[in-house]
Amino acid sequence: RIQNKSLKKNINIGEEIIFTCDKKNIGSKIILNDKNIYKKVKINSLVFADDGNLFFKITKKVGKNIHCKVLEKGIIKSGKGIIFEKIEIKNNNISNNEKKILAFARKIKPDFIGISYTKNKSHVIRIKKVLKDENIKIIAKIENKYGIDNLKSILEVADALMVDRGDLSLSSSINNVTLAQKEIINLANKFAKPVIVATELLKSMVSKSFPTKSEVSDITNAVHDGCAATMLSEETVVGKNPLLTIKTMNNIVNSASKYLELEKTNYKRKEKISNTICKTAIQICKNMPITKVIVITKTGYAARQLSIHNLKPMIYAVTNDKKTSRSFNLIKGTEGIFYNFKFLQKSTDHIIISIKNLYKQKKILINDLIL
Repeated sequence: RIQNKSLKKNINIGEEIIFTCDKKNIGSKIILNDKNIYKKVKINSLVFADDGNLFFKITKKVGKNIHCKVLEKGIIKSGKGIIFEKIEIKNNNISNNEKKILAFARKIKPDFIGISYTKNKSHVIRIKKVLKDENIKIIAKIENKYGIDNLKSILEVADALMVDRGDLSLSSSINNVTLAQKEIINLANKFAKPVIVATELLKSMVSKSFPTKSEVSDITNAVHDGCAATMLSEETVVGKNPLLTIKTMNNIVNSASKYLELEKTNYKRKEKISNTICKTAIQICKNMPITKVIVITKTGYAARQLSIHNLKPMIYAVTNDKKTSRSFNLIKGTEGIFYNFKFLQKSTDHIIISIKNLYKQKKILINDLIL
């Protein structure tokens, strides 16, 4: 990350720019916070800055200085992240500057603090040990390949995640960033941990009054994937109309959320009652020591729905059609049972008779827990 204070420099294609790990004799050089990165970089490899909006090619190394040729013009600023192509950074040590920030956090007691470039579980644990305040929750920012590779273990200790798509697109390839986002949200939802999606959600509104169609689609998909929040950054820091941008984001998120609710409502209306009962039965079998399942059925539909979930209990599919009962034996984990009596629509007597007959035939026993 760039450490120069108040840096804001226009750069043009073909110019030379120098990154340095030496805090002495700085001049016009750009200081990096990793004092050993110069040892790892390679000539002709690429360097990315500002979420990939700026990039350079390394031309030479002189001592602790890394000389680069500008390949994309723009403005390079203080605090921006820098990514060196094909460089592995596995250091989990907390810098003195980070310790100062954590000490400040203890003092002001924010609800959350974010860990940039979260690499693994131990990275989060080290931050927590230095922070020494369980009431301040940790947001792990997933920004590189290490975060993706160790996502499950990070979720075990972090309180929430942020998908920082800028650097993530450079680390994991821009072609995979959407898939990575979906993977992060999906796994976080399984851990019941909230996810914030960030970076360029409304980038066009830094200078314009309306979002692009692709931005609206991007935000909508993030909501439908299951994110808990979306975040603006550059749009509200330097954008020409931050309030309008916030209102636009709010409207898009609300529209996406309403559609989800409507979709769920319509699905519930369309879904068969038998499907809902089967889903409930499956959950009961998974969470309780059920030993036998009795299904009173004419077609075997309910037995088939239960069978595909590989339930441990034996399923007895009871019908009053002899031929149909034999076909039930093809259903996995199921035995077809034929009883010659009417199935009543306005009474449950046939259910009671079926259970009694199963008991007489020793299909069910006194100690069975039956569903």
